[in-house]
Amino acid sequence: MDANKLIDDQFKILDPALQEALKTTPWKITVGEIASSNDLDPQKASGLEAETMFVMYCFEEPADFQKNLISELGIDALKAKILESKVTDLVFNPVLSKMEELKKSMPAGRSPDPAIEPIPTPPIDLSKQLEIEPPKPEPLITPSIDTAHTTPQIIPKTEITPEAPKVEYKGMPDPYREPIN
Repeated sequence: MDANKLIDDQFKILDPALQEALKTTPWKITVGEIASSNDLDPQKASGLEAETMFVMYCFEEPADFQKNLISELGIDALKAKILESKVTDLVFNPVLSKMEELKKSMPAGRSPDPAIEPIPTPPIDLSKQLEIEPPKPEPLITPSIDTAHTTPQIIPKTEITPEAPKVEYKGMPDPYREPIN
């Protein structure tokens, strides 16, 4: 499958407020500025942009961002921590704030993009589903005691000890044993 189609398909299933926040926030420019201020070469800058997009488009978990920067960009942990901090402060948090702002201003169940309309669903009456019948009391059954089956049977354990190999020392006593008087 084409990577761009996969990205477009993933974008379409994101929360409508997040879609709008990603469209209206210049996050790619900000990621480019972060890359240049941290002396990343063009290939690593492109990788930073891709890893940032993977998190924002919900391909990757935010908790894995620093680990992914280390493995994908080939940078050390300190540099990855610095980049993660800057991307979080300058990209993720502004996108998140914009998304929360858009959610408050959007009517419930409406999408900012008129081409994407949610499927209307009939209201569900939860009162019938939440009626829980009290449990029926079960009769108390007193178990009959059968001593033949409840008395533990004692089985003596016989220990098997391995026999030591018999070694004969020719012309001298066993050096590992004390002489018996």
